[in-house]
Amino acid sequence: MTKTSTSGRAARRSRSVVRPRLLALLALTLAAVPTLVSLGPAEALNPDAVGPRDPGQRGFPAYYTDDSGVELQMCDDGSAACLGATNASLAPAAGENFYWMATADMSTAGLEVSMEFAAEAAWANRTTPITFDRLRIRGHANQIGTYTVTHPYGTTNVQVTDANAVRNINFTEDIGCEGARCNFAQMATAGQITSWITSTTPPAGRLGDGVTAEAAEVNGVPAEVSISGPAGTASTSDFVVMGKLANANAVYAPKSLAFGLVRTAKTRSVRVKNLNTPDASPYTIGAVTLTGSKAFRKAAGTCTNGLVLAIGASCTVGVKFRPTAGVKQYKGVLHINDSTPSGGRTVNLRGR
Repeated sequence: MTKTSTSGRAARRSRSVVRPRLLALLALTLAAVPTLVSLGPAEALNPDAVGPRDPGQRGFPAYYTDDSGVELQMCDDGSAACLGATNASLAPAAGENFYWMATADMSTAGLEVSMEFAAEAAWANRTTPITFDRLRIRGHANQIGTYTVTHPYGTTNVQVTDANAVRNINFTEDIGCEGARCNFAQMATAGQITSWITSTTPPAGRLGDGVTAEAAEVNGVPAEVSISGPAGTASTSDFVVMGKLANANAVYAPKSLAFGLVRTAKTRSVRVKNLNTPDASPYTIGAVTLTGSKAFRKAAGTCTNGLVLAIGASCTVGVKFRPTAGVKQYKGVLHINDSTPSGGRTVNLRGR
């Protein structure tokens, strides 16, 4: 099979043009499409396997799990497979990142449609994180009438009323949560996604490379999308897929600790937690060291060398900052070694 690079199109579709602000369990964004009916399976993702809130991910779930048991963490490592997304991409209030996304393009003479399936993290406002399951269908048909879109999660009927409109197919369905404290399981309970669409030749640790359109499957069954209506019929079995498998030993520690302006001395604590992620297990804290400015010193804490941190347990590392005369900026790095595959955490220290 010849693989086609679609990085430009995938990157353009990866960020929503219209940001959802108040998501109900069924929220539709429509343009020139007055009548739409979405019919999908009753079940969704696994609501009993939604990860705990991860402080390192701004309080969003550490992972989501599909019906087949595959857990995905947020795809934000800055790689092309995550469309360059980083933790900074999720900054409120306009930031957003994805746990998973699969896109597909299909066309025939007089009919061109792009589809997007996604599990997304975003913000209802500056302080309210939300997650939602997205089904998006966009494109153009040169004849009016009803078009039936069949996809791995059901069937969606789109009514085209203006053949001259540039984008006369424009359907977005976001299913998730809202409110002061989002119930993140709502996306898993009421959404359309059952099991992730997965590339047939994904890179290690991922469901797809995020840039290549290729054959995909859902639970071992070939995946396909099609659209049929007055302008004709089009279909494809090629998808661009983005998804990163959850870290079996995800450990939370802040990436930085800023003391701000300090005139005498100040002590703060860094909290380290063994998140209850898929296949999690206890791990052992190793040596805790400091490098950089000598204005930073270790202080009392509970993360001692040899401490076994149980699943869900946490410990602290104390850091004391004492500035000296004549220095405007201080930088240091706190190294917390452990027995996880990554070998530990590093926390950038700043003070003035």
